[in-house]
Amino acid sequence: MELLFLNVLILWPPLGYILIFLGMMLEGDLTLFTAAFLTAMGLFNPVMAIAVAVVGFLLGDWLWYEAGKHIHRLPAFIATRVEKFARPFDERLSSRPFHTILFAKFAYGIHHLILLRSGATKLSLSRFLISDISASIIWFAIVGSLGYFSGYSFFGAGAYLKFGEVAILIGFIGIVAAERLIAYLSKKS
Repeated sequence: MELLFLNVLILWPPLGYILIFLGMMLEGDLTLFTAAFLTAMGLFNPVMAIAVAVVGFLLGDWLWYEAGKHIHRLPAFIATRVEKFARPFDERLSSRPFHTILFAKFAYGIHHLILLRSGATKLSLSRFLISDISASIIWFAIVGSLGYFSGYSFFGAGAYLKFGEVAILIGFIGIVAAERLIAYLSKKS
């Protein structure tokens, strides 16, 4: 049990790159941190992991932007969420798209809504791409570095952590739970 997931990645490495690509399109923070961590542990080729991650999140962000152009075709609950949570950022999105997208990359639960809103407000594709790529470089450097150096520091502690996968999973669950709690408490106030 302790190395089940890692054993699957070791036996068939392309699965890891496929998961990085898909994960970056859907949920970048957790995927990037985990991929960087596992790269530091030697499971992935750093150049290949970075390339797959970059293509995944750029394609993902562009698809979210394109979906925003057709917001009226999306399910009502998505359009309602975009309207409720991302509409207040319209003025900043049109005047300062880089700052708004950068903020959204670090704000749990609003990133994809801002990308959808970018498309819905008809922000030009060129302004969107320039802003998104610039913000993504900063986000990628910070989150990727945190994951990589966390994994790198595990080399010294590896002998003491028999069930590392479980500890990491519990940590990620704690982070997600804390983010949800903070989001819930901020809605109440």
